[in-house]
This record gives sequence, C-alpha cells and structure tokens, in this order.
Amino acid sequence: MIIWSDTKENCQKILQLYKNICSFVGLPVCEEKTLKEPVQVIVYLGLLIDVPRKLIKAPMDKVYRALDMINTLLASKQVKVALLASFTGLMNFLTRPMEFIPVYLRRFYDLIGGKQQSDIISLSAECKLDVVVLQKFLLYYNGCSLMVHSMAEQPQLLQSDASFWGMSYVYQKYYMAAAWPKQLMNTSPSICLLEAIPLGCAFVTLGFIMSDSYILVKTDNEALVSILNKKSSKCPRIQQVIRLITTQCLKYNIKFKVEHIRSRQNIDCDLLSRSQQEQFLARHRGEHLVPLQPPESLWPWSSTKLRHSLGWL
Repeated sequence: MIIWSDTKENCQKILQLYKNICSFVGLPVCEEKTLKEPVQVIVYLGLLIDVPRKLIKAPMDKVYRALDMINTLLASKQVKVALLASFTGLMNFLTRPMEFIPVYLRRFYDLIGGKQQSDIISLSAECKLDVVVLQKFLLYYNGCSLMVHSMAEQPQLLQSDASFWGMSYVYQKYYMAAAWPKQLMNTSPSICLLEAIPLGCAFVTLGFIMSDSYILVKTDNEALVSILNKKSSKCPRIQQVIRLITTQCLKYNIKFKVEHIRSRQNIDCDLLSRSQQEQFLARHRGEHLVPLQPPESLWPWSSTKLRHSLGWL
C-alpha cells in the first residue's frame, strides 16, 4: 500500500493513523517493510516511482533481458512457445505504466493459447511489427509523466473526416485538408482506413503541441470509434496507423478518447475533406487559422512505405 500527501508531515500523520487502526482491529503491520520516513522516490510492485520527476520506470535489469528476447524474436522466423510466453509475461509486467502498450501483446496471447511449451510457432510480419513497437517503448519511452495538471482539465477537441476526394482534421486553430495520393487510392482502401489516416496525420504533426494533454477525438465513422478505443484492428493497414498514433502518445504523454459525432454536426471537417475550403474559411472569417500539410512519411499504401513509417517515428 502507498500513502501519499502534499507534505511530509501529512504523510506521517496518515501513516500513524493507519497503524493505530491496524492495532485497534488486531491487524499486524510488518515494520521491516514499512518506511519510517516519507520519500519521493520508491520502488513499488517492481516499478520505480519518481515523484519529483513525475516518472514511473521499469527496472533496467528486466529491460535488458526483454531487449535480448526482442533481438531473438526479430531474427527468428519460428520460436518455441516457451520463449514467446516468457517474453509476453515479462512485457506485460514492464508495460504496466503505459495504457497503450498492452494492446500489442494480444497477438502473442492468441499465438500461445492452448499450445505446449515445446511447440514451435511461426511469427508473422504483423507480430514482428508489434515487437518493434515494444522495442521502441523499452529503448525510448521507459518512463512516462504522471499527475500532469493539464490532464485533469477540459479535454481538447480533435475532429476529423474523410471522403473519397481527401481527408481533413481540425484542432484548435490548426486545420488540414489534403487530397488522397493516387498510389493509395489504387489499393482500394476501406473507408475506415481513410477515416483513420487524418488522425494519424494530426498526432504526428501536432504531437508536440498536444503534449501532456487529454484529447477528445470525434469522428463520424462508428467502426473507427470502436477500433481506436480498443487500439487494435484486424486490418494490418489500420493497425499501422494505430501504432503511429500510440507511439506519438507515448512520446508526448498524450491520452485520448474517441467518440462518435453525427455527420451533420461535423460540418468543418466535412467541408475540408470535400475540397470546400472557401466555405470553411467563410464560416471562420476573422479567426487566425493555421493550415497544415500531411506528413509525407505517413502513407501506408505499400509494405515498403509501411516499414519506412515505423522507422520514421
């Protein structure tokens, strides 16, 4: 159990009150494992909690062990169930502080379910892409900000839309409207993928501006609402966009929730995604708006570009 307060004196008072209650009801307290003085850095349930720096980090010895396993998995086409089960269990522990990361373990649980430890299983390209995201978490994002004041404030609104002409998003004074590249449209993308891409563009382009914020995403595609809230999709190309978004969230300490909005209420994005920027600007006459362009590295229309996008994060 962790006791916390804004001052050292309050922590000591709460601890003493807890001890008095335990003594009254006859509940023993292990004095050897109880800290005598309040501290600002503590190891709890195997994780390092650093209050002054607002960080929670995994122990480095386990991080190095997981990285060794990752190198083995990326270099192998087939592995034993025992190795993958050990890796999945270790990553489940290491990624507890990060709400976005556990979704990347789902494929591994599906692979090892119902199999013997000595069985051999093949690793698909999608599994290895999930391993790469986990590797990035361990190398670059082993620690996340906690108790950020802006998280408790009003969520910041991000709206998006897509049509078969193009895509758009609006966030505060920033907006984007862009036509689809022919290379992408030649692959017959689903409307769900088209609706996901502008959100990927928004998080990539505006991630540093969204830093330490809670974002409320509104889209008029109900299927995408469910997918983004679960942060998992059976479509490899949509899953790639989700990887892109969640990596940006890890990098800039962003939390987000997705809600559905009716098309007739999504007027601004609807106009922008249909190349009607003049009508959009007329609705906001006198406002200082900043137009943006989509990042070129985002387009997931081929496996080469898809891998390039991962390396570009």
